[in-house]
Amino acid sequence: MRDAGRRAYLNGLLTNLLNPKMVTFTVAFLPQFIDPARGHVWLQFAVLGVILIALEFLVDGTVGVLAGRIGDWLRHRRAARRRLNVAVGSLFIGLGVRLAAER
Repeated sequence: MRDAGRRAYLNGLLTNLLNPKMVTFTVAFLPQFIDPARGHVWLQFAVLGVILIALEFLVDGTVGVLAGRIGDWLRHRRAARRRLNVAVGSLFIGLGVRLAAER
């Protein structure tokens, strides 16, 4: 189990590092908060980077933990899983009908 967690973490890390949207966001977002008049630019980038990583870890970690708990809950409750499948299926059918009606 420990190896599975490590593998999932490394897969997520690699996916995020190779994600061009994340790189583009970082390159476009962080420089607006850098002011060369306030001192070392590299230090400002480092501080903002650490803050961004901490917030991402907090948000993504919370989503991951909650998704795991909800998944465990749904595995043990067949009726809830069925109702969820019906609701999501109905939503997709409704979106399909709406899309077909617009064209």
